[in-house]
Amino acid sequence: AGRSHHGRTRRVTSETVPFNNDGKVSAFDTGNGELRWSYSHSAAFNSQLVASGARVYLGSEDGSLLALDANTGKLLWHYRTKGAVRGAVANGNDIVYFGSGDGYVYALNAASGELIWRKRTGAGVEAVVRAGEELLVASLDNFVYKYSLNGTRLWKRRLPGRISSKPLVTKRAALLMPFSGSAGVVLELRDGRQINLLPTGEEIATSSAPVAVGDVVLLTTEHGLLAFAQ
Repeated sequence: AGRSHHGRTRRVTSETVPFNNDGKVSAFDTGNGELRWSYSHSAAFNSQLVASGARVYLGSEDGSLLALDANTGKLLWHYRTKGAVRGAVANGNDIVYFGSGDGYVYALNAASGELIWRKRTGAGVEAVVRAGEELLVASLDNFVYKYSLNGTRLWKRRLPGRISSKPLVTKRAALLMPFSGSAGVVLELRDGRQINLLPTGEEIATSSAPVAVGDVVLLTTEHGLLAFAQ
């Protein structure tokens, strides 16, 4: 693992940053559509890009997490793992948290990219999300884990299928969509206890993440959209 290319950052509020699987990411001004900057990487991107303050984070198929200057597209640093990085980055107190296909959850210094801690799960990590002052981690070993922000594991719970989508987290619970299952599973954040099921009526065969819109939770299936009251 390693890091490189430190730099200074500035805040940007008027751009969108799309990317595709050719390893290129571009930023466009939302007001006039003009290209602001473009950055090319040596491997494809297949992750959820996250913009936080003056930085843009995205994971690569070569195992790298990259931090770019949101205003210029300059590479500030990158950290290399041993598996593809496909999930979103979670932020907290100048630290970024993310998972890798190598089975580890990583915590890095947001300014420098230096490793603070890493913790191993049983398989590739698909998603890391903030749950208040803690982290919820979905792994392809069919377990969901909860960690403190300093890397202490608080609990883990086995689900009836692997989790390939980002969990939906509320103040007291999390909704996860086990692949090949037929229902979303709602866990109590405090102890990981199952408190509800959201039946889909068919086998879950999509990695689309559930979305909350007001008091409604939307689930995408192969044949349509389901809405549940929160």
